[in-house]
Amino acid sequence: MPDRMLPEWYSFANDLGLYLGDLLVMRHAGLEWRMFTGGRKDVAYQRPVVMGFSKTANKKFNVDFDAILVGYGHRCIRKERVNLTLIVDTVRLHEGWA
Repeated sequence: MPDRMLPEWYSFANDLGLYLGDLLVMRHAGLEWRMFTGGRKDVAYQRPVVMGFSKTANKKFNVDFDAILVGYGHRCIRKERVNLTLIVDTVRLHEGWA
């Protein structure tokens, strides 16, 4: 069983992550893409993330759709149980915090 996705799937996850991030930024005026520099130990450090969520007290709160999608892909190739509505649910959840 493979332990990594094929390179094409990483590209797909990146493209879809950019699309979903752009979708949030387009729909919610306070959101924007940023290079996360909020702490070297943070999982989002030096990654492009969407930030500016106004309905959360954590000013470092961000979403990294690329990481979410790659994690989803890894669960799929390991044949783990996956939530088929994860992507839609994640977008809706973050829209609620915008």
